Amino acid sequence: EITEQGYEENEGRGFGYYRDYKMLADDIKKNSLTVDSVIAFQWVSKENKLIDITGQIQDRLKQGND
Repeated sequence: EITEQGYEENEGRGFGYYRDYKMLADDIKKNSLTVDSVIAFQWVSKENKLIDITGQIQDRLKQGND
């Protein structure tokens, strides 16, 4: 389902899709993932634009801000 969130791993490769920050932060801890492996984007529908927010999310995760 397109609305599903979570992390999946198969044959040593992993992928996750999240809209909920807390769920992302919890799964990073639970699965011992590195914060530097997180890539994040935000869709701005008014401008029909995709924005790279990777740095902001990685910084927030490193600071432990839930």
